[in-house]
Amino acid sequence: MKVIIDSVEKLNCVARYIHDAMFEIDKVIFKEQNKFFGLEVIRVLYEEAVVRKKTFLYKIMSAPKLRSSLSFKCVNKMKLNSTEPTDFINKIKYDSRNQQIKFSCVKGTKICLDVERMEGKFDDIEKISEGRHKFTVLFWGLEIENW
Repeated sequence: MKVIIDSVEKLNCVARYIHDAMFEIDKVIFKEQNKFFGLEVIRVLYEEAVVRKKTFLYKIMSAPKLRSSLSFKCVNKMKLNSTEPTDFINKIKYDSRNQQIKFSCVKGTKICLDVERMEGKFDDIEKISEGRHKFTVLFWGLEIENW
C-alpha cells in the first residue's frame, strides 16, 4: 500500500492500517534542517495468519510481518516522550487548530509533530523473511503475543 498523505482522511486511513504496528524508538528520524520526520514500523499481517495447532482451549497461529515507512515533510518541531525501547502505535490524530500531528502509543510513548501543512507519505517496504510472528489465541479471544 502506498499513500500520499495530504488530508486528514488519508491520515486516518493510514492510522487504521498501522494500528498496533511496532516501532523502535531509536529508529525515529527527525532532521530539523530538512524539516523531515520518518518512522519505520513493523505490522503483523493477521489477514494472512495460519493456524499451526488448534485445541478446545487455544490455537497457536503464525503470520508474516511487513516493514513499512511513514514520513512527513514540513515538520518544524518534534517532541518525543518515551521510556521504552519499542512501542506500538495506537492512534494518530491531526490537531488542525495547533497544526500538530500527535501519535499515542500503547506503552505510553507520545510523539508530537508541529507541521506547516499536511504533507506526508506512507509506503509498504517489504515482507520480513526472518520468520513469522507467532501468537496464541485463547478460546475467549485473548491474544498472547510472542514478538
